[in-house]
Amino acid sequence: MAFDEKAVEQLAAEAARVFLAGLQNLAAAAAKEAELERQRLSAEALALAKDRARLEEAWSQLNLERTRLECSVGASTGITDVSHVSPLGRALPRSLGSVISPMHERAGGGLGPAAGEELHSSVLGGYTVPSGLAALQGPVPGYCSVTVGRHCFSVLPLQEPDAVSLGHDLWNHVVELPEGWEIYSALDREFDQVIASLTKRRWGAMVLGVRNAHDHYDAYWTPLFGDGSHAGMRCQEDVDWIEPMEDNARRFRMTYSGLRVIICKPLQQVLPGLGTSPAAAPPPLVTSTLAASFVGLPTAPLSVREPQPGHAWRPP
Repeated sequence: MAFDEKAVEQLAAEAARVFLAGLQNLAAAAAKEAELERQRLSAEALALAKDRARLEEAWSQLNLERTRLECSVGASTGITDVSHVSPLGRALPRSLGSVISPMHERAGGGLGPAAGEELHSSVLGGYTVPSGLAALQGPVPGYCSVTVGRHCFSVLPLQEPDAVSLGHDLWNHVVELPEGWEIYSALDREFDQVIASLTKRRWGAMVLGVRNAHDHYDAYWTPLFGDGSHAGMRCQEDVDWIEPMEDNARRFRMTYSGLRVIICKPLQQVLPGLGTSPAAAPPPLVTSTLAASFVGLPTAPLSVREPQPGHAWRPP
């Protein structure tokens, strides 16, 4: 009986092919299982980060109520003047009866000052601010802004680009656009590049808000959310955390303490000396004594000016 070498070779080749196909199938199945596990872990991490954000929000509201109660006790006992140090090292009077909060807004009587009265210091680092407002009119400090392309960008409530404090004391406060600044719009032709650049910074916020094409607001993650891997991604469309005030188009109520809204201004309109130069950086006392306070506001009292009608910023 003759030995058929060709048949043996074909049989061996077929066996090798089947074995290789089996290995490839096993590798593909393992890779698919690993990808599903990675997606599951990523979803769990995102859910945990959102739970943490909700807990921080609840904690901030508790702190706000505690501050309100402490101020009420101080007012009832006659303790109204407390020495307070500003970020620039100046002692400022601080009235416990003029803490800015939604519960203190003057509606049928409240703790806020009446029209024509002197503006009082608020909990936002001892700066002089109008009652019910967490942001001052006037120029934006250079150390609270960055330059991207032909525009200067900052956030409201004002904060330094690399700040890590979420500013829970600003929850449910009203901010006002500084003169000459507008809310950044997603209609900008360079929006993708700009939002990618801005969300690399922390800004003391978990999300940054922008105006979208529907005249509503979208939110984008910053590195302060979770492990930072979601920075630059859109968190949510048409959020209800930014509420325009009906009586003034340049005022907005911020109903989420982890949120700041992006504002912008053409570079040619930025006043000399207010750019993002090293000389404009705040003194060390800012970061050493007020890391969790409202940083970057002007030190001199500003009068309340009649705000101008606002509109969404549009690219040139």
